[in-house]
Amino acid sequence: MRYLLWKTCLLIVVAIIPLYAQNTSEAAYTLNGEGIGYFNAENFSSAVDSFTKAAELLPGDASIRFNLAASYSKLKQFDKAAENFLRVTNLRPNDPVALNELGVAYKEMGLYDESERYLAEAVRLSPDRALYQFNVGLLNIRNDKLTEAGEHLLLRVARRRGDPH
Repeated sequence: MRYLLWKTCLLIVVAIIPLYAQNTSEAAYTLNGEGIGYFNAENFSSAVDSFTKAAELLPGDASIRFNLAASYSKLKQFDKAAENFLRVTNLRPNDPVALNELGVAYKEMGLYDESERYLAEAVRLSPDRALYQFNVGLLNIRNDKLTEAGEHLLLRVARRRGDPH
């Protein structure tokens, strides 16, 4: 009898876990969509609230985490943006967009060595993106590396024709 009861409980748990996971994913993606709506309406505080709730439900989802980080950037909360962009780069280490945004957040925080590391990696992964060259150029200006800044800014101008970003 005890064995039958234990087996029944186990079957119930096995049946419930996938339903819970599915409902959790659906709720997270609903909140993510809500956050995107707030972001597009430039209501970044509400976007942060929605993306935070979504990230709590699916902490390993890089897209949700990216959206949260971008919202923090818009609020100029660069420490929180960097924390979340770093989590994105841990999930997607070869994502040049996330690496670039992490580098920009570090630059805004005055952490120039960290910024240079991530911006350089973004440029390495996607050398034709004019925006990445531009960000490295701006960082070099802040670091009084004017020759390097000029080189990156000239590369940005040269590559701008084919790069909409």
